[in-house]
Amino acid sequence: MSRELYEKYSDLIDEQNAIKIPAGWETIVQEMLEAVKVYEMMEVDKPDYTPTSFTKIKNNNGWLDIEYNGGDYVVDEIARFARILSFKKCEICGIMNSKVYCSTKWMHWSYKKTLCKTHAIELYYYRIE
Repeated sequence: MSRELYEKYSDLIDEQNAIKIPAGWETIVQEMLEAVKVYEMMEVDKPDYTPTSFTKIKNNNGWLDIEYNGGDYVVDEIARFARILSFKKCEICGIMNSKVYCSTKWMHWSYKKTLCKTHAIELYYYRIE
């Protein structure tokens, strides 16, 4: 799906390899890109607006890491909201109300993922409260 996202939003994304996300987060990223695209259509005639160019959208230890150039405070808020949603949506299946789990019982040494309870159990991930 990342390839399809790139093709649909190539005007917003620097290069095809900029998007590396798990399947469960594809809707978050697609909706974020669509929101930015619609916003930029409204701002296109403003001389001081710099178009947004996403350089990286990837999974970073259980949350959505989004880097971009250009845009303004509205694009910042759209990206921030997408990042917040990634803490609530399973990376694998996309179920909401998921949580961040750790690969070991020692959180500081652990790789983290945002997972639903089913996938956390399946992958032997731990919930540190």
